[in-house]
Amino acid sequence: TDECKRYLREATEYVFAHAPDLAGVILITASEYPSHCYCHQHRPEDEAEREQLVAEGKICPRCAPRTPQEIIGEIVTLIQQGARAAKPSAEVIAWNWSWNFYEPDPQRGVLERLPEGVIVMGDFERGTPTSCCGFEYVNDEYSIKVIGPSGRFTGVAEFQRGRGLPTYAKVQIGTTHEVGDLPYLPALGNIARKYRALRDSGVTGIMSCWNFGGHPSLATELAGE
Repeated sequence: TDECKRYLREATEYVFAHAPDLAGVILITASEYPSHCYCHQHRPEDEAEREQLVAEGKICPRCAPRTPQEIIGEIVTLIQQGARAAKPSAEVIAWNWSWNFYEPDPQRGVLERLPEGVIVMGDFERGTPTSCCGFEYVNDEYSIKVIGPSGRFTGVAEFQRGRGLPTYAKVQIGTTHEVGDLPYLPALGNIARKYRALRDSGVTGIMSCWNFGGHPSLATELAGE
C-alpha cells in the first residue's frame, strides 16, 4: 500500500537524519526478517494455488500476482531512497541470505531488481557441496570447515563487478554451526585460508559475526591480523 511504502521510505530517512554518524544499513529480505508475504512462503506458479494461499491468509492479494524478486527490489529501493534523502553517502547493503528460497544460484532475478548503487553482501560458504563423516550434503550455513567461495557467492561477486560495485561477504569467525556451543574453534589454518580466499575473491568488506561466536579469541585475533 502507499501508506506502507511511505513508512519504509520516511522511517529510514528519520533514522539517518537523527543518527547522522550512521554509515549504512544491512537488509535481510528473506527468511528471518518478515518484511513481505514471501519471507516464509514459496510462490506457486499456479494461480489457483496462489488464490488458495490468499484465502488461507498466508499471502495477501497484493503480493499474490507479484514475484518475490519484484517485491524485494521495491523494498530495497524504498529504503535506499529514505537513507540517501538524509545521507547521500549512506551504504545500503542487501544481504543475499535465503534468496535461494526463490530461485537457483546466484538469484539473478533478485540481483537485477536491486536499485543502482546497492552493495550486495553474499554468504561466502553457503551453497557449497561438501561431506562430513561419510555424509554428503550442501552447506547451508556459516562454516569454518568450508573455506569458500561457494558458486553462489562467486555469481554475486561477478554480478557486482559488472555493475562497478564492491562485494561484501558474510562469514562467521570464532565459532560456527559446526560446534555452536563453543566460545571459539581453534581452526586457525582454516581461518587463514578463508581470509586469503576472501582477498582473492575481490571482497572489500565483511561482516564476521552474528548471534554467536563473537567472543574475542585466538580466532578473532588471527582474523584481525
